[in-house]
Amino acid sequence: MRVSGRAPKITGALLMTVCVMVLAIAPSQSAGSVHEELKFALLVGVSDYDPVCTYGDLKYSHKDAIDMYDLLVNENGWNPSNVILLYNESATAENILDGISWLSAMCNSCPRSTALIFFSGHGSFFCDNKAVRNWDEPVDECIVPHDGDSQWIQNIIFDDVMREQLSSFGSARTILILDACYSGGFIEDVGAEGRLILTSCGEREMCWEGVETGKVRIQNGVFTYCLLEAFRGAGDMDGDGKVSVEEAGSYAMDRVRDFTPDVQPEMFDGVKGEAYI
Repeated sequence: MRVSGRAPKITGALLMTVCVMVLAIAPSQSAGSVHEELKFALLVGVSDYDPVCTYGDLKYSHKDAIDMYDLLVNENGWNPSNVILLYNESATAENILDGISWLSAMCNSCPRSTALIFFSGHGSFFCDNKAVRNWDEPVDECIVPHDGDSQWIQNIIFDDVMREQLSSFGSARTILILDACYSGGFIEDVGAEGRLILTSCGEREMCWEGVETGKVRIQNGVFTYCLLEAFRGAGDMDGDGKVSVEEAGSYAMDRVRDFTPDVQPEMFDGVKGEAYI
């Protein structure tokens, strides 16, 4: 869940689940050369939830996805035809999984590829016997699409499902960024060679959106805000004029605690070299 408010310990603040971002790397079928490395993205943000989700609405998750689109397309020069943007009513479980399948097809069309999946919205967890009944762990963490039913546990995307979906990405480098409550729990299931995972908090932590601290008023998820700040230059730790995903993750892990001291983002790095968006 994610909390909205001026400070991380405001009594009565609305608890909310946050965002999951997944980045992967994949070339286009229309590329002039199958050896050319191209980038593809699935960006998802849900602020307006169907009533079957009892967690309530969020404020800025849809904006997180739109801001990430602006970063990729308008600032970093990504081809807009290589980016799928889903938010609010369009961000259903079916559409998200279809988007991941599209990324898989792109990844498998060429061994050198970059695919980006960004999810911002509610995150949660359920007992294994009520979620993915494989008894691999006591609870399964999940992301909640627009039509996610939190009572009957339907149209929910669990970590086990994400692991299965990403297993079809072949040799493509995959970067998974999760800005969601309890998102650290995805690392155990999804972390593998060739994947880079950033999470907004630990396995049993909640995270925040819309925090105000001093002169800073955040109109994003806190983790997303810090990542955007990093990618726009603040995360250039080695001074080479470029910000890798690893640098952005390291920056955000520290920066988040300036706004929400009790929240600790996490990172799993299974890729060779540095990844860039």
